[in-house]
Amino acid sequence: MTDLSIIIPSFNTKKLLYNCLKSIYRQTKKIKFEIIVVDNCSTDGSPESIRSFAKKYSCRFVSSPGKISKKEKANGKPNGP
Repeated sequence: MTDLSIIIPSFNTKKLLYNCLKSIYRQTKKIKFEIIVVDNCSTDGSPESIRSFAKKYSCRFVSSPGKISKKEKANGKPNGP
């Protein structure tokens, strides 16, 4: 059973995200947790970096099918018109 689920949205935050994940694993002890990274079509190498990280650690990576604008989210159309 998981005690804590950590969901991290990401867009072009390769270095910041990598440091965040390392910090979570370094600081989180004595509880069972899961990490889910949701990428919003990053172009800075974030997806490749996270996939590599996920192979070493227990981390799930989800890639959105396309960049979602704030307007599309507000209108309930996550994949455009």
